[in-house]
Amino acid sequence: MKQMKALFTIAVTTLLVMSCKAQAQSIATATGSPTETATATAKPASTLKPTQAVTSIPGWVTDFAEPILKAIENQTPRFQDDFSNRNSNWIIGKQGAYLGPATALPTPDPGKHNAGETGYIDGEYFTTANPNSCYGGVNSRVGEYQDFVAEFDARFFSGVDGEWQLQFHGNRSGLYTLSITENSDYTWIQKCVSGMPTECGEVARSTGNAIKSGVESNHMTLIVRGERIGVYANGTPVLYTEDKHFSEKFKTGIFSLSVCNTGTVPVEIRWDNLKLWDISNLP
Repeated sequence: MKQMKALFTIAVTTLLVMSCKAQAQSIATATGSPTETATATAKPASTLKPTQAVTSIPGWVTDFAEPILKAIENQTPRFQDDFSNRNSNWIIGKQGAYLGPATALPTPDPGKHNAGETGYIDGEYFTTANPNSCYGGVNSRVGEYQDFVAEFDARFFSGVDGEWQLQFHGNRSGLYTLSITENSDYTWIQKCVSGMPTECGEVARSTGNAIKSGVESNHMTLIVRGERIGVYANGTPVLYTEDKHFSEKFKTGIFSLSVCNTGTVPVEIRWDNLKLWDISNLP
């Protein structure tokens, strides 16, 4: 895939990168210490059924994913949040500066509106990006992970052009993203390398009818161990890759629940039932 370039700036509260379709932003945690911790009503153990609806099991499922998923099956996640507690420390509100058009679209009052908004609503967390912008929320209580399993639900609530991004291993060197597009025709892994300018490129992509379209929620499982990455959508394995350019500088970092908007109207994503297992100490 063609690489695109964009400004990469690290500040105390902002990590900004460029995705292949739009600029991707991960915002550091807001100040203040909420008085309550994240709660979850969902069963703590993994709900994934690794071989569900699979007629021909890929090799990476049996030699990589299944042993890991079996190892965490009865383990409590290191972090979990069903977003029913508004004090669970995810960023709330309209923040960030407009990033400038990623495509040649008319932009009234350039630079005078926010990139997007984040917050809690009806037991979910929402991230909204304005036209030609990307925006996301982070939580300092999540921590940083080297190797991990992440389970979460994500759905498009409104908007017509864009993608949601679970950003991970975000640090001064760059980040990775797991994304699904608004039309749900593929899921993909992307890697952004910091510098001046930033370079982002596709690591892997997969299509398949396991991905639900429209406003339906997709239950995702992401397994990351070193250079190896595996992805399930709704219980079905859909994507596996080994990053040939993996290095120690990409082995850990923050998470962000983000959205990129390449259209002309705001795009909103709803997130739910996030669980994270640290698998760095697995044999």
